[in-house]
Amino acid sequence: MLTIFSFFGKKLSKNNKKALFYKKHVYLCGINQPTMGKPRITLRLTTLAVLAVAAYVFMILLSMGDLWEGFRLGMEDGQDKAHETHFVYLKAKEGITYYPDSLVNLVSGNTLPISYDQGVLRAPLTETDQQGFTWIKLLEKILAFVVLLIMVYIPIRFFRLMRALSRESIFDRRNIKHMRCIGVALLIFYVSGQAMSLIDYLTLKQQFQFAAYQLEWDQTDPLVLLLGFVVLLFADVLGRGSSIKEEQDLTI
Repeated sequence: MLTIFSFFGKKLSKNNKKALFYKKHVYLCGINQPTMGKPRITLRLTTLAVLAVAAYVFMILLSMGDLWEGFRLGMEDGQDKAHETHFVYLKAKEGITYYPDSLVNLVSGNTLPISYDQGVLRAPLTETDQQGFTWIKLLEKILAFVVLLIMVYIPIRFFRLMRALSRESIFDRRNIKHMRCIGVALLIFYVSGQAMSLIDYLTLKQQFQFAAYQLEWDQTDPLVLLLGFVVLLFADVLGRGSSIKEEQDLTI
């Protein structure tokens, strides 16, 4: 290639020689040359994005069973206003055997001890319950709506981030914004879930007291909180990298 450039360079005019010199410089410096690593990086990002979406969908499907059960029981509560359904989380009281209940095994006919850690409780609804927890139930519904919005909001931000990264615009300020929004959304999701669980725990504790069990506070998975902080940390690191890149561009 360099020999061809040298051969034709002797027979060109001055202006054409300048143009040929520029093309020669472009060829030697590798400007606008396709890189072998770009398809591989894009494939890797696409694979990670597909795996992340699959994990998210799997998580949603796991929770759909509880959501459907809650919806069905809520419909029954709407038809039967004299009773209310509660999801309770239990723990055997201290000083009592760890297996306070029993079940009959139909295969062997033996009675087996068992301890429950959660259950669905159907209890009569009194006027005191209806009047005393109205504003608390309203707050719980608002928090549930916030959680539902976040479950839709996070995938949208994630898809935008993956699309930008697949275009090799890693240090774009919009990517940093996407990551920070995802991190904040995860933190809000965790706090809202904790608040909903705490409201359930406090209201149930005022209504029920059992002989062999005590009510437990079903807390949100702390991995959600950890993931939120990790995403915010990566966003801060990416922001610092973007600032360094801008300073280098100005220096050049």
